[in-house]
Order: sequence, then C-alpha cells, then structure tokens
Amino acid sequence: MPKIPQTGGGGISRQEVEQIVHETDNKILNQLNNLENQLNNLENQLNNLENQLNNLENRVNNLENRVSNLERMIMTNENNPSSEAIIEIMSLKYPLNPALNRFSITLETPSRLKVVTPWGATLENYHGVGNYQTKYIDFKVYGAGLMMGDKYVYKIIN
Repeated sequence: MPKIPQTGGGGISRQEVEQIVHETDNKILNQLNNLENQLNNLENQLNNLENQLNNLENRVNNLENRVSNLERMIMTNENNPSSEAIIEIMSLKYPLNPALNRFSITLETPSRLKVVTPWGATLENYHGVGNYQTKYIDFKVYGAGLMMGDKYVYKIIN
C-alpha cells in the first residue's frame, strides 16, 4: 500500500487514513465474497433445476414409452410369459364390440395356428416369424418362433 504523506495540522492523520483504507478494503473483500457466495448458490440452484428438468424429461419419456406400448396390441403368452416370441396385432378388420374384446392365437400343430377373435375363429398355416393376414386380423410374429401349445392372448380394455 502506498505511503500517505503526513499533513500538517487539522487534517486527518496518516494512521486514520490507513485505517479507513483498510476498512474499505475489508468491506470490498466482504462484498466480493458475498457476491461469490451468491453466485455459487445460483449455480447450485441452476444445477438442481437442471437435474429436476432431466428427471422430468426421463419421466415423460417413460410415460411416452408406456403409452406407446399400450397403443400397440402386444399379445402375452399365457403358458410361458418369459417366451422370447412376440405376437403383435397390427390391424383389426372389423369394429370392436365392447362386450367381446378377447383375442387368442395358439400353435396347435407345428404348421397350424388357431386364431380366435371377437368376430370368429380361423385356422392359419404357420410359417414361423413373419407377417400373417387372416379374415379378422393382421398380426406379426417376431423375436422367436412359437412353441407348440403356447397360447397368446390379448384383451382390449375399454
């Protein structure tokens, strides 16, 4: 700190000036520290908001996936829920009757499927993984081939 020359009579002393400068320096340092703390607090709040936003985005994505799965008509294997084979009903060829809303597909023999819908039942040739078109519905088998006797079901909930 530069030296302040002594003044002759009546003014403030060098020691008082140095004390004022020292107190002013401390006030400025305290204000800078306070500002730095406020900035750190704002950064923490921003990080928390970013985390909350990420959590909300994840929740929205999860809900979108759940809705997407609900919109898709994926049949479940009653006999073997852990089966790798998946059957998805791709389209319905008739309007639904709320009282009749159950579908089932069963592999009865290695080459024959029984397809039961609210509008009737059909027997279809089974050719493994792929697309099937029947009188009442179109569906797709994927993931793995079906096993004899496995019954896949789907019920539309109104």
